[in-house]
Amino acid sequence: MSKITFLPFNVAEPVRPALGRQLAHFLHETIKNQPETETHYLTAMAQIGEGDQREAAFVNFSDKLNEKEFLKQLIGQTGAEYIVDGLLVDKEPGYVLTLRIYTGKDEDEPKPFEREFRVEDIFDTVKWMIANVVQSTNTKTPPDFVESMQFGTNHPEAFRDFLVGFDAIAYLQQAGDQAAKAFDIGIAFDSLIASIEADKDFLGPYEAALQLARLSAQYNVGNFALVEEKVKKIIDIQPDDWRGHFVLGELYMAANRMNDANSKLEKAVFLMEQDYRQAQKQIDEGKAIELPHLEPSVYARLGMSQMALGMAVNAERTLRKAADLDGEQNVARDLLSSLLAQLGREHEIPTLWKTVIDKNPKNAEAWAKYAISLSQNGKHVEAGEAFEEGLKATDGALIVKRYYAPYLVGKEEYNRAMDLYEDCIEAAPKDVPLLVEYAQTLDRAGRQHEIPDVLNAVLAAEPDQNTKAQTLAWLYELEQPKRTEVLQRAQEKIDKEDFAGAVADLEPLVQWMQDYWKPWLLLAQLYNRLGRWTDAERAAVQLINLFPGCEPAYGELGQALSQQERHEDAYRMLSFALRSMPGSLAVAINLALAAKRAGHKDEARRLAKQIREAVGDENIEVSRALAEAEAP
Repeated sequence: MSKITFLPFNVAEPVRPALGRQLAHFLHETIKNQPETETHYLTAMAQIGEGDQREAAFVNFSDKLNEKEFLKQLIGQTGAEYIVDGLLVDKEPGYVLTLRIYTGKDEDEPKPFEREFRVEDIFDTVKWMIANVVQSTNTKTPPDFVESMQFGTNHPEAFRDFLVGFDAIAYLQQAGDQAAKAFDIGIAFDSLIASIEADKDFLGPYEAALQLARLSAQYNVGNFALVEEKVKKIIDIQPDDWRGHFVLGELYMAANRMNDANSKLEKAVFLMEQDYRQAQKQIDEGKAIELPHLEPSVYARLGMSQMALGMAVNAERTLRKAADLDGEQNVARDLLSSLLAQLGREHEIPTLWKTVIDKNPKNAEAWAKYAISLSQNGKHVEAGEAFEEGLKATDGALIVKRYYAPYLVGKEEYNRAMDLYEDCIEAAPKDVPLLVEYAQTLDRAGRQHEIPDVLNAVLAAEPDQNTKAQTLAWLYELEQPKRTEVLQRAQEKIDKEDFAGAVADLEPLVQWMQDYWKPWLLLAQLYNRLGRWTDAERAAVQLINLFPGCEPAYGELGQALSQQERHEDAYRMLSFALRSMPGSLAVAINLALAAKRAGHKDEARRLAKQIREAVGDENIEVSRALAEAEAP
C-alpha cells in the first residue's frame, strides 16, 4: 500500500494562496480513492489570540519550495512513504508550477516536475500533476484513469474560480467556531459567482456558494447584508433553482425576518414542486429521467416560519407534508408535535409517534418520544410500559434510556434512573447535559459524596462558560463548605442592612475563589448600594466574564456605568447583552432605560412599547421603569 501525504502548494505573490491550496487538495482528493493507497492532506492552520478570543487562520509553509529537512521531518511524523508538495508562482500570462515527490531517503532529493501553463491549460495541468504522482508513487489506477477525468465543466476560468472560492469553505469547516470574524468572505463569494456566470451548468460553484452562505451564518462570519446581497445575486443567475431561495429563506429566519423568510421558503417549495411535476410529466411521456426528491427539510423550514407568523393551519398542513416525506428522520414530527402542543392538542401527539413505530418497531427515537408524549398527557402507567417495550424492541437503545432516565427521576425511582444514566455516560462520557442531569439525580438520591467526580468530569469536557460557572460553584459548595458559608453570613448582614459588613466578609472570599461567581454578584449589588461605582463596575465585569448568562449582572453593570455618567457605554453593553439573551425581560428593561439616558429616545420608547405588549402593565415596578424610559 502506498502512503502519501500531500502538502498545500506554496505560492509567491501575487498568486492567491487559495489557488495553491486547492490545486493540491484537488490532487489529493483524486488520488485518495485509489485502491491500496492511503493518503493525508496536511493543512497549516495557525492559532491567533488566547481563550475565547482565539481565532484560526490558514498559513503558507513558505513562499518558496519547502526545505528538504522539513519534508524529512514530516516523513517521520506522518509515517508516509511519499510527501507531495509544490510551488506556484506567477509568470505572465500564466503560472509556473513546480511539483515534487519526496521519499525521505537520505540520498534522495525531492523529485521535481516543472510546468508553465495558462489558465486555459488548467485541465491538462491537473492531469499532468496526477499522472506524475501516480507514476512516482506506484499508485494503482485504471488504465484510462487520467485521460478519462471529468471536472464538471469545460470552462477553465470557471474551474479556477471555483477552486479559489471553495478554499473559504475548507477554511470555515476546519476553523469552525474559531473562524476569524474579520475573514473577508465576500472575495470567496465573488470567485464562486464568477464561476457560476462562466458556466451556469457547472454545479460545483452553485452548491459551494450556498454552502458558504450557510457556514457564514453558522459561524457568524461576514455581515448579514453582504451575504444576503451575494445570495440574491446567485438567485438572479439561477432564478428557477429552488435551492437558492431556500438558503436565503434560512438566512432570513436566522435574522428573525420571518415575513421575508416565509416568502422565500414558499418560493422554494413552489419551484421544487414544479420541478417534480415537470419530471413526472416527462416520465409519463416515456422519457427516461430520474424523478427528483421532494426535500422534507424545505417543508419543515416553511412550517417553522408559518408557526412563527401565527399561521397555524398552514403550518400544520406543511409539517404533515414534511413528516410524510421525512422517513425516519423525525425532524418534522418534532416540529409538528410542538405545534400541536401550542394548539392545545397534546392528545394527538402520541398517535403521531405510534404511527412511526407501527411502520418500524425498531425506531428507537420514535419509542422514546412516544413514551414521553404519553407521560405529558398524564398517561404515566402507559408511558412506563412504552419505555419498557421500547427498550425490548430496540435491544436497549441508548436514546430510549436517555429519555427514560429523567422520567424515572420524576417518579423518584433513582436507582433504576442512575443505572440508565450510567449506561448513557459510558457511551458518551463527555456529554455535558447528560453528566449534569446525572449529578442532579445523585443529589436527589442523597449520594452527595459521588457528585464531585461527576462535576469534575463536566469541567474536563470543556462546557460552555455558563455551565462551567454553575458547575464550579456547586463543586466549591460541596468541597469547601466552610468558605462558601461566608455567603450565608454576608446575606444575613445584608438583611440587617449592614452592607459594609457584608462587603468585608465577601472581599477576602473572592481573593481565594476568584472563579466563584456568587460572591461577585453580591459584591456588585453591595458596591452599587454603597455608591462605590467603579468597584461595582469591576465586580460586575468579573461576574459577566465568569458567568455571561447571569442576567442580574448586566443590570448592576448598567447602573454602575450610568452613575459614572457613562450612559453610552451602558447602552452599548446592554445592546450586546440583549442580542445574546433576546428573551431576557430584565436586560430589555435596563436597555430601555440606558437608551433613554444615552439620548436614544426613539429606541427607548420602541423597547418600552415592545415590553408592554409582551408582559402587560400588571407589574408595578416594571411599569414604573417603562414610564421612565418613555418620558419625553
